[in-house]
Amino acid sequence: MHLSVELSNPIYFNQFYYRKGRLFYNLIDLKKNYILNIDLGKSMLDSNYQFDSKRFLPYNLVLKFNSLFITNDSSYIGTYRGNRDVKKNIGGKLFLYNILTNELNFSSYYPEVSHERLMQKNEYPNYYYNYSCFNENKQILASFNKLFHQVDFVDLRNKKQLSVINNEKYFPPNIDSAFPIKLSTQEFYYSVFAGEKYAYGLCLNGPHKRFIEDSGGTELHLYEWDGTFKKIIKLDKSRLISFFVIEKSGLLFATHYSEKFGYSIIKYNIGIN
Repeated sequence: MHLSVELSNPIYFNQFYYRKGRLFYNLIDLKKNYILNIDLGKSMLDSNYQFDSKRFLPYNLVLKFNSLFITNDSSYIGTYRGNRDVKKNIGGKLFLYNILTNELNFSSYYPEVSHERLMQKNEYPNYYYNYSCFNENKQILASFNKLFHQVDFVDLRNKKQLSVINNEKYFPPNIDSAFPIKLSTQEFYYSVFAGEKYAYGLCLNGPHKRFIEDSGGTELHLYEWDGTFKKIIKLDKSRLISFFVIEKSGLLFATHYSEKFGYSIIKYNIGIN
C-alpha cells in the first residue's frame, strides 16, 4: 500500500465501509489531528493517490479519545480518556460529538470501582479503559471493558444503550490497581474487531501477568450486534496485539508478539461461517 501523503502518527480504529462498490477506511493522524477517508483499492494501485476527503478533529476531542468513529450523520462517537470534571459535566466512558452544534455528550462512568479513597479526576479513564468497534451499517458501537467483564452497546438508530455483564466474573478493580497496571490485576478485554455478523473481543479472563508471559491462551468472545452473547472460542496464545476476522471463510488473523521472535502473524480457523 502506498499513500502520497505524509502521516505523522497514523492509527486505524477498524472503521471501513462500502460506497458505490468501493471499499473505504478511515485513518486518523494523531499528531496532525485529522481523519482521512481512503479508498483501499486506489491506495494500493495508484502511487499518486492521497485520499478522498480530509477533516480536522474538534479541539475539545484532540488527544482525549481511545477510539473515534464517524457516524452516518457525520457526528463522532467513541471512547473518552480525558479527565473527569463533574462541575463542568465533562468526562465519561463514551462520547458523542455533534459537529453541527459542537455539542459533546458523555455516558456515565459505570459500574462502581472498589476503592478505599476517592478517585481523582485523572484516574477515571484508567479504571474505565475500554476498546470499541463500530458497525457502519447498523450504526452500533460495541465497547469492551478492560477491567470489567462488561460489553456496552450503543445503537444510534434508536438511541438506546445496553450493557452485557457477566455477573459470575464481576470483579471490580481495587484502587491503585489500574495505573500502572499490576501483574496481579484481573484483566478482561484487550482487543476488538467489528464484523458484519458479530462484534469480537479478545478476553484474557485472568491476571495481567498471563498476557505479559503469553501463558494460558485467551478467549475470543462473539456478540451479536443486539448484545446477545453468541459463543467463546479458545485460542492458544494470549499475547495477541490486534486481529481481524474474515467471516465468510471463518478465518482470524492476529498479530502476536514474543520476546524471542518479535512480531508475527498467526492464522486461526475459528469456523464461524
